[in-house]
This record gives sequence, structure tokens and C-alpha cells, in this order.
Amino acid sequence: MDSKSCQIAACLIPKFKLNWTNSENCHEIRQTFLEYITENAPLTGTNPAITTTTAQSNSSDSEDDFFRLNNYETNVENNDIQIIANNYFSNTNIKTPLDLPLVLKNAYIQSNTAIPSSAHVERLFSAGGQLFNKRRGSMADKNFEMTLLLKFNKYFTEV
Repeated sequence: MDSKSCQIAACLIPKFKLNWTNSENCHEIRQTFLEYITENAPLTGTNPAITTTTAQSNSSDSEDDFFRLNNYETNVENNDIQIIANNYFSNTNIKTPLDLPLVLKNAYIQSNTAIPSSAHVERLFSAGGQLFNKRRGSMADKNFEMTLLLKFNKYFTEV
């Protein structure tokens, strides 16, 4: 897997962590993961430790914060991010994304959440309609699927 965003997304799934990669690439992928988390974590310059403050929660605000997993704000330093990442990779008690530390939860949401758009699906159905015409109406399901994938995979291949 060459895409760094895919590597980070796979690392953030507690079931996979770094189990899916070979030992040769493990260090490189771990370093990429640390760089991504460091870039996307909220940093503070004054507190060397993880500080947690309780956010205000009104009944009207709780409806707006539907996708917020915790009512906590966390500020983390670079050293703490490395400690959190090392603990995450070595901890076997983390089974679901809900068990992740807040910094990793935020990264998980950013990298593993689908974009709510139907444009790609509509484009796929449109191409399927163009393939499945009068001349190709008796095409087998497997052949139809392979032809459709061949048509769309040309956009994803690297030159």
C-alpha cells in the first residue's frame, strides 16, 4: 500500500494497527503515522503534559455536537503524541475506535469517515447504464462487473 493516507487510515483501525504490514515497512509507516498525528493534533506551548478541560454543555449545544465523541478538549505536546502513539500500538485492550485517546479519535474520524456525496455513485450508475445497452443486454453479471471496473480503474492507475 503506497498511499500514505491509506496507511494512516489502516493504522488508526484498532483491529489492524501495524499488523497488516511487513516488518521492513513497519518503521517507515510508524514514522508517517507519527508525523500525521503531530501535524493534526492541537498543540500547546505551555503545558508539557496532557491537559484536559471540561467543555460547557447546554442542551441546545449537545444537539449541535452530535458527532463529538467526548465533551473534552485536549491539548497535546509533540512528546506526548509519541507516548500516546507508542501506547496505542502496544496496548491490546483497545478494541474499538471508541477506546482510542481523543487525539487519535479525531485523526480516526478525519481519515476513516466517508464523504457524504452521491456523485460517485451516480457516476457509476450512469456508466453502468451506458454499458448495459441493447447489444450487451445478455452479458453475464461477472463480465458486466469486470467491464465496469476496467472502465473506472483507468482513472486510478498511475502513469
